[in-house]
Amino acid sequence: MTYQTLPQNQPAAPSLEPLAPPSLVLLPPLAARSDEELVQLLSQQQPAHDGKAATLRCAVLMALYDRHCQFCFSFALRLLGNPAQAEEVMQVVYLALWHTPTSFSLAGKSFRGYLLTAMLDHLAALDQQLQ
Repeated sequence: MTYQTLPQNQPAAPSLEPLAPPSLVLLPPLAARSDEELVQLLSQQQPAHDGKAATLRCAVLMALYDRHCQFCFSFALRLLGNPAQAEEVMQVVYLALWHTPTSFSLAGKSFRGYLLTAMLDHLAALDQQLQ
Protein backbone atom coordinates (compact mmCIF):
# COMPACT_ATOMS: atom_id res chain seq x y z
CA MET A 1 0.00 0.00 0.00
CA THR A 2 1.35 3.41 -0.88
CA TYR A 3 0.42 6.65 0.82
CA GLN A 4 -0.07 10.03 -0.72
CA THR A 5 0.62 13.25 1.19
CA LEU A 6 -1.04 16.57 0.49
CA PRO A 7 1.01 19.71 -0.20
CA GLN A 8 0.47 22.59 2.23
CA ASN A 9 -2.46 25.01 1.53
CA GLN A 10 -3.82 23.14 -1.48
CA PRO A 11 -7.30 21.65 -1.74
CA ALA A 12 -7.54 17.91 -1.76
CA ALA A 13 -8.04 16.38 -5.18
CA PRO A 14 -10.13 13.23 -5.43
CA SER A 15 -7.87 10.22 -5.25
CA LEU A 16 -8.16 6.51 -4.70
CA GLU A 17 -4.83 6.42 -2.79
CA PRO A 18 -5.17 6.46 1.04
CA LEU A 19 -3.87 9.55 2.78
CA ALA A 20 -1.33 9.37 5.59
CA PRO A 21 0.37 11.99 7.74
CA PRO A 22 3.75 13.05 6.29
CA SER A 23 5.55 11.67 9.36
CA LEU A 24 4.18 8.19 8.65
CA VAL A 25 5.55 8.29 5.11
CA LEU A 26 9.04 9.01 6.47
CA LEU A 27 9.11 6.05 8.87
CA PRO A 28 11.71 3.37 8.23
CA PRO A 29 10.34 0.08 6.88
CA LEU A 30 9.45 -1.60 10.16
CA ALA A 31 8.26 -4.92 8.78
CA ALA A 32 11.81 -5.80 7.76
CA ARG A 33 13.21 -5.16 11.24
CA SER A 34 13.70 -7.85 13.86
CA ASP A 35 11.66 -7.98 17.06
CA GLU A 36 14.74 -6.87 19.00
CA GLU A 37 15.16 -3.78 16.82
CA LEU A 38 11.48 -2.91 17.14
CA VAL A 39 11.57 -3.34 20.91
CA GLN A 40 14.63 -1.10 21.08
CA LEU A 41 12.80 1.56 19.05
CA LEU A 42 9.79 1.21 21.33
CA SER A 43 11.78 1.45 24.55
CA GLN A 44 13.49 4.64 23.35
CA GLN A 45 10.16 6.41 22.87
CA GLN A 46 9.02 8.70 25.64
CA PRO A 47 5.30 8.57 26.47
CA ALA A 48 5.02 12.26 25.57
CA HIS A 49 2.20 13.58 23.45
CA ASP A 50 4.56 14.58 20.65
CA GLY A 51 2.85 13.71 17.36
CA LYS A 52 5.93 12.30 15.63
CA ALA A 53 6.93 10.17 18.66
CA ALA A 54 3.37 8.89 19.03
CA THR A 55 3.23 8.04 15.33
CA LEU A 56 6.48 6.08 15.52
CA ARG A 57 5.39 4.29 18.71
CA CYS A 58 2.08 3.41 17.08
CA ALA A 59 3.79 2.09 13.94
CA VAL A 60 6.23 -0.02 15.99
CA LEU A 61 3.43 -1.50 18.09
CA MET A 62 1.39 -2.19 14.97
CA ALA A 63 4.34 -4.04 13.42
CA LEU A 64 4.81 -6.13 16.56
CA TYR A 65 1.07 -6.73 16.89
CA ASP A 66 0.72 -7.81 13.25
CA ARG A 67 3.63 -10.20 13.67
CA HIS A 68 2.41 -11.91 16.87
CA CYS A 69 -1.34 -11.35 17.24
CA GLN A 70 -2.51 -14.64 15.71
CA PHE A 71 -0.21 -16.75 17.88
CA CYS A 72 -1.06 -14.82 21.07
CA PHE A 73 -4.78 -14.88 20.38
CA SER A 74 -4.67 -18.64 19.77
CA PHE A 75 -2.73 -19.13 23.00
CA ALA A 76 -5.18 -17.03 25.05
CA LEU A 77 -8.17 -18.70 23.40
CA ARG A 78 -6.83 -22.16 24.27
CA LEU A 79 -6.44 -21.11 27.90
CA LEU A 80 -9.73 -19.26 28.26
CA GLY A 81 -12.03 -20.88 25.70
CA ASN A 82 -13.72 -17.52 25.09
CA PRO A 83 -12.77 -15.27 22.13
CA ALA A 84 -13.89 -12.05 23.85
CA GLN A 85 -11.79 -12.81 26.94
CA ALA A 86 -8.80 -13.73 24.77
CA GLU A 87 -9.06 -10.40 22.95
CA GLU A 88 -9.32 -8.55 26.27
CA VAL A 89 -6.13 -10.17 27.61
CA MET A 90 -4.26 -9.21 24.44
CA GLN A 91 -5.59 -5.66 24.68
CA VAL A 92 -4.39 -5.30 28.27
CA VAL A 93 -0.89 -6.52 27.38
CA TYR A 94 -0.49 -4.26 24.33
CA LEU A 95 -1.94 -1.24 26.16
CA ALA A 96 0.65 -1.73 28.88
CA LEU A 97 3.34 -1.55 26.19
CA TRP A 98 1.76 1.62 24.82
CA HIS A 99 1.54 3.36 28.19
CA THR A 100 5.00 2.41 29.51
CA PRO A 101 7.29 1.89 26.51
CA THR A 102 10.47 2.95 28.34
CA SER A 103 10.00 0.39 31.15
CA PHE A 104 9.87 -2.45 28.66
CA SER A 105 12.84 -4.79 28.26
CA LEU A 106 13.19 -8.23 26.76
CA ALA A 107 15.87 -9.21 29.32
CA GLY A 108 17.12 -12.07 27.18
CA LYS A 109 13.64 -13.32 26.17
CA SER A 110 12.04 -13.27 22.78
CA PHE A 111 9.23 -10.77 22.28
CA ARG A 112 6.77 -13.62 21.87
CA GLY A 113 8.01 -15.09 25.16
CA TYR A 114 7.52 -11.70 26.79
CA LEU A 115 3.94 -11.51 25.47
CA LEU A 116 3.10 -15.01 26.71
CA THR A 117 4.57 -14.24 30.15
CA ALA A 118 2.65 -10.94 30.33
CA MET A 119 -0.59 -12.69 29.37
CA LEU A 120 -0.05 -15.42 31.98
CA ASP A 121 0.77 -12.79 34.63
CA HIS A 122 -2.41 -10.90 33.79
CA LEU A 123 -4.49 -14.09 33.99
CA ALA A 124 -2.90 -15.00 37.33
CA ALA A 125 -3.73 -11.52 38.67
CA LEU A 126 -7.34 -11.92 37.51
CA ASP A 127 -7.52 -15.33 39.16
CA GLN A 128 -6.26 -13.85 42.44
CA GLN A 129 -8.92 -11.12 42.27
CA LEU A 130 -11.67 -13.68 41.79
CA GLN A 131 -10.63 -15.73 44.83
